[in-house]
Amino acid sequence: MDKVTHKNHRKRMKATFLEHGLETFSDVEKLEFVLFFAIPQKDTNPLAHRLLAEFGSFDKVLEASVEELQKVEGIGEHAAILLHLILETSRQYGISRNDPIIEGTETAKKYCHNLMSHSFVEEFYVICLSTNNRVLTAKCINKGTSSAVPVDIRDITNTALKKNCERIILAHNHPSGQAYPSDEDIAFTAKILFSCIINNIEVIDHIIVAGKECFSFEESNILKELKSDAFRKIPGVQDKFSEQSSKYLVGK
Repeated sequence: MDKVTHKNHRKRMKATFLEHGLETFSDVEKLEFVLFFAIPQKDTNPLAHRLLAEFGSFDKVLEASVEELQKVEGIGEHAAILLHLILETSRQYGISRNDPIIEGTETAKKYCHNLMSHSFVEEFYVICLSTNNRVLTAKCINKGTSSAVPVDIRDITNTALKKNCERIILAHNHPSGQAYPSDEDIAFTAKILFSCIINNIEVIDHIIVAGKECFSFEESNILKELKSDAFRKIPGVQDKFSEQSSKYLVGK
């Protein structure tokens, strides 16, 4: 493709986008168009085809890591970051549009669903709250595979302590499973509770997201049972945390 033809091609694609958005574009054209803004002087159509051949679909390309994208011939750091940025920007947009005040289990589940509903790998988040349950930050502790994610409990407590936060919600997803905790999920939550109690951090819920469904440890009373067991091992803290938990309106 000569320079004049190349320039006109880009001009036509931009005009189509401004008039119709991306809806009329094929997956190849979507990637080709996005890559215009990272690779200004090169035909990006072959790169779009390589990306689809490697990852299989437009959504899988966006879900790929920067490192994975750079393994594709012709995709440099700028192009890889731009492609990865699209999904991250969409995720943050969804978070910012959501109610930043967590009033109860329903708003907690909605917030966590917006946080992870587009992910095809397991992610583990800690959501730090102010004393009136306003979201201070939602940090992804780690990302794993479609069925597991490694998490260091110290990363959870350190995140809360750095934010001077005394209240958190835990959240992770089951992209290939059901919105119900496994035995490992429950056992690991118990360990997190123990560590958080020692550090004066109140865990007010643990939400699991799977597709359109969400599961709340608080709503199901699993969290209450785990706390009772932890309180028996650490005397003198139950009254303090019971008073704080009353601020979380279950089911609202």
